[in-house]
Amino acid sequence: MDKAKKHKSLNMSNSKNKTMPRKEGDISDISNFSGIEPDYKKLVDMSSKDGLDFYISNFSLNHAKYVIYTLIKNTKEHINIFSSKLNNDLFCDSNIIQAINSNNDMTMHLLLTNPTNEEIENFKKLIEPKKIKDKKVEIRKINNKEQPYFIVSDNTRLRIQSNIDSNKAKVNFNDKSMALHLNNMFLKLWELNPKSLI
Repeated sequence: MDKAKKHKSLNMSNSKNKTMPRKEGDISDISNFSGIEPDYKKLVDMSSKDGLDFYISNFSLNHAKYVIYTLIKNTKEHINIFSSKLNNDLFCDSNIIQAINSNNDMTMHLLLTNPTNEEIENFKKLIEPKKIKDKKVEIRKINNKEQPYFIVSDNTRLRIQSNIDSNKAKVNFNDKSMALHLNNMFLKLWELNPKSLI
């Protein structure tokens, strides 16, 4: 993870960027994320749209929701998520669920180290059954707590959780080398347990 630390990290307070116009077909208007600072939304939107290679800090649950929503919404092929639990406050958020169900091109793999049956069932109820049947959304469990938790989208975009007990993380929308490294790590762990939990 040394590479991630070397990258420049920007906080929302440093951004003076203008609001990005909403594109036709966007799943949800950013006004639905009323608990997030406008400058933070602008910075995430700009970084995602322009594919900027720098790290943005993610300090809260609301930040995490908007960052993950943005990653899912912009995934073209696959998104891999390595986490401890399937936090329902996060992954069952209506905007995130809508982004998952509306992205027909995306395959989502979730690899969890300590999920609960209740969390998985709550999440499963909200996902379109066809996505589960076609393995467009799949969950596996692994007994491994040594790796940092992360999300990788299309071998380009990533979110690395810096503290496993909180929502503190960093996101980058164009660090291809780090994304590829994390994705390779994910795929090796994914193959250790072929059994799906949904």
